[in-house]
This record gives sequence, C-alpha cells and structure tokens, in this order.
Amino acid sequence: MNSPSFQIPTLTKINRYLVISLAILFVVSSIFQASMNISLPYHFGLSLGGVSDGKIFQLITYPFLARNLLELLFDAMVIWFIGSDLENLWGEKRYLSFLLSVIIGSGLFYLLAEGISGAGVVLYGPSIMGLGLCLAFGVLYPDRTMYFLFFPVKARYFVLILIAMSLYNGVFSPMGILAWGQLGAFASAWAWMVQQSRKSGGGGKRKSRSKHLQLVKEEETKKDKITYH
Repeated sequence: MNSPSFQIPTLTKINRYLVISLAILFVVSSIFQASMNISLPYHFGLSLGGVSDGKIFQLITYPFLARNLLELLFDAMVIWFIGSDLENLWGEKRYLSFLLSVIIGSGLFYLLAEGISGAGVVLYGPSIMGLGLCLAFGVLYPDRTMYFLFFPVKARYFVLILIAMSLYNGVFSPMGILAWGQLGAFASAWAWMVQQSRKSGGGGKRKSRSKHLQLVKEEETKKDKITYH
C-alpha cells in the first residue's frame, strides 16, 4: 500500500517574513494593550468608520494583528505549511499578488457587508490570509488529505466545510458580520485564480468532465505558466 508520508515544508522567504511579522506585531499589540490600554486593532483593524475617516491603510494592515495566541499559532502554521507550497509553485511575485488580492478583496467585501448591516465591528486577524490559502490549496490539490478536527478529509471537502461554516456563521451568528470577511477571502482567492488562469491562456479550455477549477503547473521549462481546465 502506497501511503503518503508527512513532510514539513521549508519555510519560504515571503512566508518567513509573514510569520515573523505576525509574531512581532502580536507581542507589540499585547504590550500596548496591557501597559497603555492602547488597542492596535482599533487603529489598524478594518472598519467602515476608519476607512471613511481616511485610514485607507486599514485595507492592508488588518490581517496582521492576531486576536489571541491560538489564532496566531494556527494561522502561522497554515502560512508555513500551505503557503510555502504555493510560494514554491507560483514564485514570490505571483504569491504576493495572490495575498494582496485576498487581503484587499476580502476587505472590500467586508466593508460592503458592514455598510449594509451597520454593525460597526472591526475586522482583523491573519485567518483571512489562511482561508484564502486553504481555498487555493484545495483547488490545486483537491485529492490531498487534510485534517478537520483530527479527521482526515480530502482537501476539496475540507474547503467546502470551511465555506459552509463561514456561511452559517454569517447568517446565524450574532457576530456573523465577521464571517462575511472570511467569505470575501474565499471569493477573492477564487477570483484571483480564475483571472490568472485566463491570463495564462487556458481560460477557454475547460474539460467537460472537470467538476472544479484547477490551476496546475506545466513542465519545468514553463514554470510560471498556469493552465485552466
């Protein structure tokens, strides 16, 4: 029986900077909150009120502040394990383009939802990046095994579970407005992959038997080209 072995990927350059930045900002935020009662998420998290006051930078800064140590550790592992695979596959430039698209797209989606609901809740946390990475991984490697609450599931089903949970929270949870930021991350990641697929020239070639979007790397001589089928 040929069973896949578990391997820890090398932490790639962009993801190394991300993980270090998240750790430093978490410590700084904790110190500011404990010693001076200054909330960095209030100033650098994303809210419609903040953006309306001219704090456009919130569209970039909001995912770099973790809510707690558990979120920091979990999302740092997602960035390390999944993000490193994607950075190796796409290269640094394309990987950064993906992350920025997810961050900004999710932020705009959230601002729209907040404007409609009038909730006035601040969105922040690296889970936005983590969810976008999970969707990309599930699209690229749908049959790989991932673990949901210690239960092995295929990556495609893992992503569907995450989307279903966010959608449920968005509709039924008292703080469901935050879940719309997560749904924005999924939508932005999907849109980026479709756009890159069409840009690479494969947008019109979809196999009739294909039931999901798949972006795959071609032969090594064309490493940066992605096809859509």
